[in-house]
Amino acid sequence: SRRKFQALAISQLKEKTRKILCVSYEDGFSDVEELKD
Repeated sequence: SRRKFQALAISQLKEKTRKILCVSYEDGFSDVEELKD
């Protein structure tokens, strides 16, 4: 499913970049943005 894929992608992105990510949920889907200092 798209939801499962996005969750996996977010997890992998966190692992690879080790950067702080902001995950916002709306209607079951998520958007990811890198937080700027």
